[in-house]
Amino acid sequence: MFLELIEKQNRRTFDFNIIKSFQLDTIYKDQYGDGHETFRAIRHSIIGISVDFALVFDDRVESWAEFFNGRFKELLIPHFLKISKLANEGDYSAIIAEDQSFIKELEDQSASRLVEASAAIFDAREGAKGMKLMKRIFQNHPNCTFTTAFSIQCSAFNIPLLQSMISYSYMEWVCGQKTTRFSLENMYECEKLFYNEFPNFTDCLGKMLSENSGDLKLTA
Repeated sequence: MFLELIEKQNRRTFDFNIIKSFQLDTIYKDQYGDGHETFRAIRHSIIGISVDFALVFDDRVESWAEFFNGRFKELLIPHFLKISKLANEGDYSAIIAEDQSFIKELEDQSASRLVEASAAIFDAREGAKGMKLMKRIFQNHPNCTFTTAFSIQCSAFNIPLLQSMISYSYMEWVCGQKTTRFSLENMYECEKLFYNEFPNFTDCLGKMLSENSGDLKLTA
């Protein structure tokens, strides 16, 4: 189903050396194991953002495990890491170039949805303190993807990398739930369902980030 995407990904090389300048403490574990830090990061980073359609993940097409171990690991994580690093540097032209390259790696439908969904982030953050970089990106790159915009806003909020990725994962999961019925308006219930379904998610994602980010490592 995703042969074309995989072929594109195989042709793409990601230079993990670009993130060597990251601070090593930008990834840390959920020390208490109760999901408190996870929920706090989710609430902080998605407040005001409303998307009522699937992003890349769609449970009518694939399972969460297939998505997480496939496109999420191979395509979304490297892109998210690179954008986070560039956002910390304030390099808006490099962000635009990377996002344009990212769009070409996506299936047409996923690319269209991510571009359409990015407006929800811009609308929620327009005029907010620390969002000058995002505003500049949208002015010069109106086809910015949701993934890129989400990474930029997390950087502006100073949300640690692991928690940023957890929050993005949550958005992919909750927007892609098309066969399971539950109220998205009840934030607490959505969070608990997400955490209960994937009790080791933080550790799995932290390990995946550590393996894919060169000098970055998990710290307690």
